[in-house]
Amino acid sequence: MRRVRYRVAASLDGYHGARMTWRGLWLCSAVFAAFAAAYQLVGIEPSRPAALLFSYGPPAAVAVWVDADARRRRRSPCWDLGIGA
Repeated sequence: MRRVRYRVAASLDGYHGARMTWRGLWLCSAVFAAFAAAYQLVGIEPSRPAALLFSYGPPAAVAVWVDADARRRRRSPCWDLGIGA
């Protein structure tokens, strides 16, 4: 009889999370930087939603990456925001 191995989900609550890798993090940051640089080169002020996206997009990508990495490694995410520094 052949044994069948099943992969155990990284999360115990059934949520498998997004597959954010270093490459995805760099790509997301590069896209935000390219759009911000394009606004600078053209010399126009970004709209309010675009400015919010440029401000909160990269940190949100890092938060998604930290969570996905912690789930992949089956560890608790470290949310040290530099408050103690």
